Amino acid sequence: MSLGKRAARNIASVVLLAAAVYLATNVLIVYALGTKTPFTVVTSGSMRPTLKEGDLLIVRGVRSPSALKEGDIIVFRYKFSDKPVVHRIIRVIRTEHGEVYFQTKGDANPAPDAGYRTARDILGVVAVRIPKLGYVFWFFHTTEGRVLAVVLIAGIVVWSIIGEEREKERKAEHGEEAEATADLNK
Repeated sequence: MSLGKRAARNIASVVLLAAAVYLATNVLIVYALGTKTPFTVVTSGSMRPTLKEGDLLIVRGVRSPSALKEGDIIVFRYKFSDKPVVHRIIRVIRTEHGEVYFQTKGDANPAPDAGYRTARDILGVVAVRIPKLGYVFWFFHTTEGRVLAVVLIAGIVVWSIIGEEREKERKAEHGEEAEATADLNK
């Protein structure tokens, strides 16, 4: 097989692997966790000491918002922020019409958040915290991080091709040595 064909095959393999990883994280995990936002990164100190900047959070969807209770840490959309907010429920209000409202507050904030969250605002409840791993997510969402990802992938492809070439050379050398040994034994 020519070098160009091997390179194309290796690139196709990497692209397929990347597609599989993308599908796994953006379809299977979304489905399994029941939320369109299965991961979020803590971006401020408002939840210190419980959560710190750079923590990666795995978020589980909420099937029944009425099951949420005071003390739960939720991820929600907030009209004053373009990013998801992660705060604790400090009060649950149930109306006589069956509606549920949540008052939230960052653990380190002196006052509750303005207004109340509704079921429509909630993206999920924090299931797992992985300290500092969020910095990696942040980095790969920057231009530098994306460039590094492309360079790493290209490096893996080149390394794979070089490895195949060296293996072919090694086999060719051993093949010649085996023929020479066979000739000597005659």
